[in-house]
Amino acid sequence: MARNVSDSYEESTGSAERNVTDTYEDSTSTAQGEKRMTRNIDTDFLPDLHNYSATMTAEETFTYPGGSRGIYTLDPGGEDRTFTPSGTFPDGFYLNIKNIGQELITFDPSGSAQVIGPGQVLITWYDKTNEVWV
Repeated sequence: MARNVSDSYEESTGSAERNVTDTYEDSTSTAQGEKRMTRNIDTDFLPDLHNYSATMTAEETFTYPGGSRGIYTLDPGGEDRTFTPSGTFPDGFYLNIKNIGQELITFDPSGSAQVIGPGQVLITWYDKTNEVWV
């Protein structure tokens, strides 16, 4: 027997609040039971979030897009590619890079040279004091 329970509420995240909907599915058909949760978060509370999605056709260079964080969803497009930051970034600028393709993406090839494999996500941020991505 399964039951679905939805719970909507506002969650405080420091200086912002966001709408959250949790959906739980309980199944008691096994001795151990099973619990699954899906969380949908309204990202309107992130006005400084930069979202970018693309299939790469060559090596890519990107500059500071504004805000405090960027989410990049990239498909290398049939061959290994590089994704290179260029210019000035603020201290603590956060990047989340997801490789949705079948090839490799090398982030910051002349610096941190972090390789993102198929299906992997790289989470990194800029350390302005040492001028490196960590």
